[in-house]
Amino acid sequence: MRYIVLFEIRTHILKYTKQLHQQGITYEMRSAPRELSKSCVSAVYLNYEGDINEIITSEVYMLFFVDKKGYTLLYSKD
Repeated sequence: MRYIVLFEIRTHILKYTKQLHQQGITYEMRSAPRELSKSCVSAVYLNYEGDINEIITSEVYMLFFVDKKGYTLLYSKD
């Protein structure tokens, strides 16, 4: 399954990607789609088949599921 993860601050991205790397989860850092963020924010794109609770950490601000229909918000810190 394809997910996009957004963060409030850049240091959270760095800490999160380090955790993904340690777990052997492949990811890609790119700009967040404008539909998901009004500011030019970096996002982590990843394919993950496990329990999403395993990839939601204290650094995550929002987590979206991605499919052909668009984006579905699965988690928000707010």
